[in-house]
Amino acid sequence: MNALRTVGATAAPATVALALFVALLGPPRADAHVGSPNVFFEGMAGPYPVRVIIRPPGVVPGLAEIAVRLQAPVDAVSIRLFRWDVGEQGAPPSSTRPRSG
Repeated sequence: MNALRTVGATAAPATVALALFVALLGPPRADAHVGSPNVFFEGMAGPYPVRVIIRPPGVVPGLAEIAVRLQAPVDAVSIRLFRWDVGEQGAPPSSTRPRSG
């Protein structure tokens, strides 16, 4: 028991400081939308930078609203939805929309 107290007493300040540092500065980027069912993506789709917002339907079954924003000049956008457990083989064909605006 004495050995545990000695080890714990010498390691505690360093452990607390490290835990505090990680808690305050740990994840460099952690985006959260608490209370929002929407899904946000900002990244690359092939060579194109995109921003995507998916607004799920209020009830199931229903239609989701998908907004895609591009910085690059493109003629159309194709979206293909599939469930993780079905894969591409069980997915419906992609939906293509021309550029608007």
